[in-house]
Amino acid sequence: MTQSFPRQHIAEQISECHQTISRASDLQISLYGLVSMVGETAEMKELALQAAEAIDQLRDIAKGRIYLLSTMKTTKAPIEEEEAAI
Repeated sequence: MTQSFPRQHIAEQISECHQTISRASDLQISLYGLVSMVGETAEMKELALQAAEAIDQLRDIAKGRIYLLSTMKTTKAPIEEEEAAI
């Protein structure tokens, strides 16, 4: 039997992943700005490239998680008795 998850829970996780992707992009932009202000030392370039790669990996992980979450079998959230009475 396959496990199913409430739609609201999945939607919240997908939203969090989108926020992570957005923050990672902002961080990468800031990183490039910082490197351009400091100058072009070989050591700084190497560190910036490593950081940029890590940020890309973070984004890829978040995108992969979004894909997995969007393909999960879902169930409707149970309707509370009070809400049903309205």
